[in-house]
Amino acid sequence: MGEVYRARDPRLARDVAVKVLPEDFLEGEERKARFEREAKLLAALNHPNIAAIYSFEEVPGVSPSSSRHLLVMELVEGEGLDLRIAAGPLPLEETLSFARQIAEGLEAAHEKGIVHRDLKPANVMVTKGGRVKVLDFGLAKVAASGDGAQIDSQLPTDMRTQEGIVMGTVPYMSPEQVQGRPLDHRTDIFSLGVILYEMAGGQRPFRGGSSAELISSILRDTPRPLGELRAGLPHGMDRLIGRCLEKDRDLRYATARDLVMDLDGLRRDRTAPTIPGAPAPRRVSKQLVLLGAAILVALFAAGSFVLFRRAARGASIGSAAVLPFENATGDPAIEYLSDGISESLINTLSRLPGLRVISRTSAFAFKGKKLDPKEIARSSASTLFFSALSPSGARISPLARSS
Repeated sequence: MGEVYRARDPRLARDVAVKVLPEDFLEGEERKARFEREAKLLAALNHPNIAAIYSFEEVPGVSPSSSRHLLVMELVEGEGLDLRIAAGPLPLEETLSFARQIAEGLEAAHEKGIVHRDLKPANVMVTKGGRVKVLDFGLAKVAASGDGAQIDSQLPTDMRTQEGIVMGTVPYMSPEQVQGRPLDHRTDIFSLGVILYEMAGGQRPFRGGSSAELISSILRDTPRPLGELRAGLPHGMDRLIGRCLEKDRDLRYATARDLVMDLDGLRRDRTAPTIPGAPAPRRVSKQLVLLGAAILVALFAAGSFVLFRRAARGASIGSAAVLPFENATGDPAIEYLSDGISESLINTLSRLPGLRVISRTSAFAFKGKKLDPKEIARSSASTLFFSALSPSGARISPLARSS
């Protein structure tokens, strides 16, 4: 996009970054004016995880054709996330912290209708204090500002290749982006999913020796489970990243805020303290695991039957939540099963058209609480709840509908 210099602003006594834009980028008065309008809108972004744009300047030359255009930006000192990842997988706490900060920056941009479109590790800086700054929102496509203004730039995304080497941002593009389809904020969520996978697993989820092979992988391949690349990751991380990397954007997180909430849930789960004096765990048999799977099938079948029967009667179901299973066996080794069944149901029900499923983080806030399902439904403002006890109890509570 041009050359970047460290500069000094003598009036405000601060160091800044000055990006000198190539002249062919601003060919024509209409395109220059459009970019200037976008720069003003991007300058209105004020978030600690986004590098600020201060101003858009034009430096006159000896002739109109020799004038230079500058983007004056916040100077971010630190290390590029791409350099961090090149050294191998990041520590889990850093991975979750960096992903959360990027998602919070995206949320602020998306609320103003700004889509980054070029999110990649090279556009993310990490300061010495661990603060993440997302760069190059100047490349963004502004679909609609907060005040409804329509700005629709078509800034190119680098897809150059050298022999045998994939360059540019292709590995972080969403399926709709590589297909040249219209984009919205969910393309950034896909790109963040690629970055999160790479931070956690040390390699990209989609690979290829050329742009064509890589694009084919993005469109068709399912990434390897992270557990095959690295041990000790939270069991919900594959589910979270998988939802970011859905080929169908309607199945991804609807907003960056939803992703932030689930990232917070992962961090809480991995730091949950052990209860002192807990009884010795009982060994769990294979039969119990099979029973848990059978309950999963029965629960989904019952829920689906009720959903479609109500739909047939014309009843409207706006949203649903899956309450967490309770592990009453006393064996922490089976905790993954009780949580996994709930998560599987959440993912499956999320695929039903026209049904909003309460996120895992919101549903799991009721874990361990002995509350009446109707009371939970009222407090969550949802219209349908599934609730189940432990696999050993093998009992499913009635469906409850809020008023």
